[in-house]
Amino acid sequence: MGSESIFERNNTIKAMVNFKDASSVLTDPSGSKAFIRVIKSDGTNLIGASSGATASRTATGTFEYYFNTSSTDPLGLYIILWKGMHNIGSVDGIDYGYKDILQRNCIRIVDTQQD
Repeated sequence: MGSESIFERNNTIKAMVNFKDASSVLTDPSGSKAFIRVIKSDGTNLIGASSGATASRTATGTFEYYFNTSSTDPLGLYIILWKGMHNIGSVDGIDYGYKDILQRNCIRIVDTQQD
């Protein structure tokens, strides 16, 4: 089981992703574009609809996106979905064309700390 990032609600959160090839080398998705969708713990979208919002490329294979949570957003686990496209090309004479590259992260939103 991986580690879980915890953030207080009513803050700005920086989400990051790395896309790697089969040799674990950082590589850009086709068009050097990545999209992000953030789903709240209640199942509603915080960022992006079905296609997602466009993330910023910071280096080869590395993308980031800043998003805000409000004091009324639900507490709990939020799912971050990353999507890029990659041209698979032809394998054994079959053209597979462009396919999705998908990655998922999970963060926990907790209540703002009180003094």
